[in-house]
Amino acid sequence: MSSKQHSKTKLLFFTLFLFTILGSFQTQRVNALIPSIVSISYGTSGTHTILNITVSHAPPPSLGSGHYVSIVEVDVNGTINDLSQTAPQSTDTFTVQYDIGEISAPLAVRTRAFCNIHGWSNWSTTTTIPEYSLFSLALIIMFGTLMILLIKLLQGREQRSFFNRMTA
Repeated sequence: MSSKQHSKTKLLFFTLFLFTILGSFQTQRVNALIPSIVSISYGTSGTHTILNITVSHAPPPSLGSGHYVSIVEVDVNGTINDLSQTAPQSTDTFTVQYDIGEISAPLAVRTRAFCNIHGWSNWSTTTTIPEYSLFSLALIIMFGTLMILLIKLLQGREQRSFFNRMTA
């Protein structure tokens, strides 16, 4: 091996060694202060359904009041509505309300929030409004089962009655 090739090989190994050493240092992950959706709940006001969207956004004091959530988007069955926030929030966690109106069928709802400096949060998980509790679901299944059994029982009686008339 010539001395020139030997020098290139040494340089290559030295560079590889240097990158290995630098790569082994622990690095601290930097997170942007993107807001997050904590929860979506709902209630009623008369016949209207009201969403309560809880948002968490903790800007550092050094950025002051110029760092806040300026928009909360609500996606209801594919229709997106913007809820503009006109003033900076005074707390790290706050609730935004949205009036869906009267609903006659379950709706798929998801939300996200926009920080005026760091951008959009991820979409929240989709929530179905209104949700059915497990107890309500169990009652519906039991009622459906009873109805099927009752129909089968009545059909069995009609068939026996028909058969009795035919043999008499």
